Amino acid sequence: DHRDLHSFPTRRSSDLSGAQVYVDDSFSAVDKLVEANNKAKQGQSEIAITKYQQIIETYGQKLVYLNNDSYVSLTDYVREKLIALPAVKDGVYDQLFGKAAKDKVDDAIARRDLTELIRACDLYFPATAAMNGLSQAAEWYFERGDFASAARTWELLLKHPMAANGRGKQPLFLFRAAVAESLAGNKVQAARLR
Repeated sequence: DHRDLHSFPTRRSSDLSGAQVYVDDSFSAVDKLVEANNKAKQGQSEIAITKYQQIIETYGQKLVYLNNDSYVSLTDYVREKLIALPAVKDGVYDQLFGKAAKDKVDDAIARRDLTELIRACDLYFPATAAMNGLSQAAEWYFERGDFASAARTWELLLKHPMAANGRGKQPLFLFRAAVAESLAGNKVQAARLR
């Protein structure tokens, strides 16, 4: 819903310190989001998915202001919009962007480049290739002993549209996230996942 989106001037004053804070937001990104949201509401899923992907590619590092007085990255906001679309769960995103996602993910895995792998998966999150890439990233975090990052990544995968799409991956991700949370010393979160 576009009513929860706003873009404001990028300079803000802090009431507490008087310091200037720069927020990297974009009026044109909000306009593009409204357009994509409208296409989604009209049932034009393929066009909406394409527009959402263009927003991530062009404005992914920007922030959007929500009505609840908070900012969220455009990438995170658009990711939530994408995974909520039934067409994404039905594989339309993979049809449109699956090959590009697979190429980027496979390249990063072949080079064992964790940073680039995370970037590729962030860029193409709804793709099956991104699910596989994030699973690999979580395993690399786990192997390094970075259990908190491994747990966070496996928990993110629980929301992945292809993990819940009859592929049987959610129980595995849930188990691994619980183990990693436990090893990270976060017993409360580990228990919540069980």
